[in-house]
Amino acid sequence: MASSGMSRKQIETLLSEVLKPVEPNSQFVRSLKARLVMYQGGGTLSPWMMLAVIGTAIALAITSIGVLLRMIVGLISLFGLLNNRRQAKTGTRASA
Repeated sequence: MASSGMSRKQIETLLSEVLKPVEPNSQFVRSLKARLVMYQGGGTLSPWMMLAVIGTAIALAITSIGVLLRMIVGLISLFGLLNNRRQAKTGTRASA
């Protein structure tokens, strides 16, 4: 079976002639550097970040306590309603 394409050696020779290293334009290099994101481990704990985390934790704790208190008050009122209904059925009133 005859191959109609180029051999591997011919492709390598052609590519070595065509592809030559060039020096990039300085404006292109500056635009690439401007888009880079640098990560430096030293500044990960900024005071503002710590303040935001602590503030969020406090707000979450206050909200959780509020929800818990509302649930407790709701249960107490439910027990009171059930107790009043039971007393109304039996006809007895607790003396206060």
